[in-house]
Amino acid sequence: MSLVDSGAVFETRAKAIAISDGVLNAMALRGWTTHATFAFAVACQPGADEQAFLDGVVIPILGAAEHAEAPRVRRLFFESHTLTSADLRRKVDSNEMEAPRKLPPPEIAQRLDLLQARIQPLKIANVLEPSHQLINAIVQCVEDGRVRYIEWSKCTSRTQEVNNVKEDNDMRIWKADSASSIKAAYKEPSIVANLSTELDVHNALRRRGIAYEVAQAMSFETHEKIINFFFYELKKEPMEGFAPVSLQQLAAADRELHIRLAEMTRAGFKPGPAGELPLDLPTDQVLEGPELRWMLMPVPKRNVAKAPMETPKLTKPTPEVDSKRNRNEQPKKNKQEALRLKRLKRTPMPKQLTGCTPCDDEGNPYCFAFNLGTCSSATDCAKGPGHQQQCHDKQEGEGPMVDLLRKRSSSATSGEKRQDFGSQPKRMRSEVVQPAAEGFQDKAELSAIGGDALGIDHMVDKRRVKGPVAKVDLAHHDGQSTVLSWIQDGKVDAVMLAPPCGTSSRAREIPLPRKGMQPVPLRSDRWPNGLPHLQGVAKLKVITANKLYKFSMKVIKLCVQRGIPVICENPKRSLMWLTEPFSERPEQKEHSFSHECCS
Repeated sequence: MSLVDSGAVFETRAKAIAISDGVLNAMALRGWTTHATFAFAVACQPGADEQAFLDGVVIPILGAAEHAEAPRVRRLFFESHTLTSADLRRKVDSNEMEAPRKLPPPEIAQRLDLLQARIQPLKIANVLEPSHQLINAIVQCVEDGRVRYIEWSKCTSRTQEVNNVKEDNDMRIWKADSASSIKAAYKEPSIVANLSTELDVHNALRRRGIAYEVAQAMSFETHEKIINFFFYELKKEPMEGFAPVSLQQLAAADRELHIRLAEMTRAGFKPGPAGELPLDLPTDQVLEGPELRWMLMPVPKRNVAKAPMETPKLTKPTPEVDSKRNRNEQPKKNKQEALRLKRLKRTPMPKQLTGCTPCDDEGNPYCFAFNLGTCSSATDCAKGPGHQQQCHDKQEGEGPMVDLLRKRSSSATSGEKRQDFGSQPKRMRSEVVQPAAEGFQDKAELSAIGGDALGIDHMVDKRRVKGPVAKVDLAHHDGQSTVLSWIQDGKVDAVMLAPPCGTSSRAREIPLPRKGMQPVPLRSDRWPNGLPHLQGVAKLKVITANKLYKFSMKVIKLCVQRGIPVICENPKRSLMWLTEPFSERPEQKEHSFSHECCS
């Protein structure tokens, strides 16, 4: 609404030039309540036909041509005609560089009072009172009949506008228009709304809703539907494995809403059939559609890789020296020492010592001959007695131990190989465990230390694997049949199983020190096969793990029947050992056993 169409502006100006309330009431009875209507009270210009003005305006409302308020009425008529003519000229000569159309302050105050009486007990004050800049921006949209998206940061409050040190006169810059003429262009004040918290965003959107109502573009109640829709989706609890809806998603959905409103109001702003404001009905249609709901769906969580822990650099103990003299030299020495140690660890190893470490943590090399049993006495060793140490210690295990890396003849049959495995049992070193098949092992670390082995997993990361790995989904019937056929056909000499322990881990019962989503137990001692209330992704994880546990027990039983060494790895306190598949474990024979490798 422009200045000439505002009844509040007309009444304020009439009282400013001392026109009485009785005269204003008489003018209101004839419909002269705005500058635009009073300018066309008679069909003549001011001063052109004085008699027509007296007969048409002065005498009907004052009763006599010599009335004391006749000059004031004549002055108001002249101002109304001038303002209306200027407004028509502005509409004809308007351009994009012109300053936004401003709603007069009396009209803003009047509309805010009417809205305040309607939305009690909500108070339009402080952070909820929109700035005049925001109101005028929406008024310009109504004037043009086009929807424009107003960013949240521009939904400022009247308090910010009052405290802004720059005046409107300072907000003009010189620019060239399309005709290459230099004109003074309007520049918006550089004030930005605070959006640091969800409450600040809520207040900014509510200020925009009040501004929409004042500009007569959208009712306050309809805009509240938008806010309630957005924040209902924002605070909704997401399913497990999905992240909550973010404010960035709300901002994107808000932009999409205005794009849809622009598409539905291409022909301009038109009131509804029952007197609704122009954007009320289109907004209801957009909120009922699926476009915004798709944009506000929770997205799956991203697995953020943890930063590797920095290991301290290994340095030789040095005698105490002056800290000031060694301040710049010590980092350089540490870097050189770490580089030397890295090169030492790449030292080629004898085939019999594959998988061992060529030096200790301080970089002192080991004597390979001593580890192979060919070194002379300690006094004659070329490297000295201090280097006659074993490359790694032996770990004493419990029960029968089997050397799974014994060198076998390539011409021996699979049956002979299995007989060779059990013919001469030896103590097994903790780092030298090499089965012929590694189930659920995507890294194939055991294959990296020698032997003939094949890792099996449903996902293969080529950057991490250290040996041959087959991509087989053991949770599927086809993958299980393939592995079982290998064992039945005698193609496997030994098996190592590492079923996933994520759903069975007791670590889920330990709360994390950091904030955020905490892990929840999926099993318990009473419900080892899965808690009864599980739903969604959590239930699917437990079902898949149970399939793998059942398949693992099938493999174990088959290996026991055929006398094939088999290892099943899981933490000692893992709930996997209490599940239904592992409740009936086969009796351990001489060289077929279930070994808990993690404690």
